[in-house]
Amino acid sequence: MINFKNLHKKILKKNQNWIIFHLILASILLSVFLLEFKLVGQSVYGDARYYMAFTRSLYFSQNVDISDEMAHFWSPESNNLPAGFDPVPEFQNVIKVTTHNFSLGISVIWLPIYLIADVLVIIFSKFDSGIVRNGYSDIYQIILGIGNISFVVGGLIILSSILTKFYSKFISALSIILILFSTNLFYYSAIDAVNTHPFSFFGTSLLLFLLFKYKENKKLKFLFMQGLVLGFLTANRMQDGILILIPFLTILRGIKIKKIKREKEIIKILIMGLAGVIGYLPQLILLFLGQNRILLIPHLAKAESDFMPFRHLSDILFDQKLGVFFYMPILSASVFGLFLFKKNNKTFGTVFITIFVLVFTLISSYDGWGVAGYTARYFISIFPILIFGLAQCISLIRKRYSNLFLYLVIGIFILHQGLSVISFKLFWQDPTFVGSELSNSGQLKIQIIEILSKYYPLQLL
Repeated sequence: MINFKNLHKKILKKNQNWIIFHLILASILLSVFLLEFKLVGQSVYGDARYYMAFTRSLYFSQNVDISDEMAHFWSPESNNLPAGFDPVPEFQNVIKVTTHNFSLGISVIWLPIYLIADVLVIIFSKFDSGIVRNGYSDIYQIILGIGNISFVVGGLIILSSILTKFYSKFISALSIILILFSTNLFYYSAIDAVNTHPFSFFGTSLLLFLLFKYKENKKLKFLFMQGLVLGFLTANRMQDGILILIPFLTILRGIKIKKIKREKEIIKILIMGLAGVIGYLPQLILLFLGQNRILLIPHLAKAESDFMPFRHLSDILFDQKLGVFFYMPILSASVFGLFLFKKNNKTFGTVFITIFVLVFTLISSYDGWGVAGYTARYFISIFPILIFGLAQCISLIRKRYSNLFLYLVIGIFILHQGLSVISFKLFWQDPTFVGSELSNSGQLKIQIIEILSKYYPLQLL
């Protein structure tokens, strides 16, 4: 007989440090998110309004008519006032307009999280708390933010379990710290947390986990789950369809010359394809209703007829506002590390490098890559792949130099990212307005600029 009580204790004791480690990371992200919410007064703005609009419409109205949601005036005050659920006639065309650029994937993925928020609102309303069940209020926004932070932390936990198959816990932990705090993942999981990128990070991490699970145990359920995750990823961001190379790796390696073997592999492909269609179905339905199409790559919308690879190569690398070399130089080390990783893990290394090249080619071809936002955020989807390159670089430095030197290098990259975020918030990002008035963070930004201007010849860019 297995003593499950003692087994549970052994598992907890064995993973105690990892649990504490990830709890600390989660606490940091949550604290920064709540501070940002306190300063700005809301966490849903920009593109997130469309994503949350679809979620609200699906949840309360069971349709994708977001005309009433897009008529909502977003502000800390109006978000917490009663709101109706009736379509607004002059906004009837908004579905066709928004489906041209926005995916429905994250809106469907958020539904369970949104349900939690709504249940809390219903409970609190029983105690005369003043919280209104309108689908916009603070509690909905905060819970969605916490949900996205959970996606990121969940992705980091998954990556920890994968990395330890190749590296020590020490190197794995440092890799996790670097990918979170020396890239824009921190910004999009704590400061601007209500967006599509946390799920992209989580989904890719989960896809890798299922790949290794299938490698260890050839059960069809792991293939089905890979297809399902890939479908959700593609519905969330079309560019993530490139990650289909990961599940196909699990099948193509098993194709044999014999006809029977080929038939088995074809069945596996069909199973995975069916799961992918199920995961992509929400986006498929929305696009069919709104655009009469089945695929959407929004930032290529202007260039679909004259696709030109690398048209924005120099901007992606060296742009002073969003360039990778200025804001995320750690990615260069990651790519270099992938080639080192490939020497010992040829198959996985080749697939990882291929995915990076394809994603980089696509991103550098975007017409809209430089829209408002912090750095080239489209790389977040492949951070779970690039982390293997980071781990390889850390391993190399540790072999050749002291731990002190390793800590110094890591500290420099993290400090650089922190200064980059501060620089962006102060000088590159426009002050945040709520309606016609500056938000608390916008007012704070202006005050800091005025103080600095007394000592340095600065201007608001």
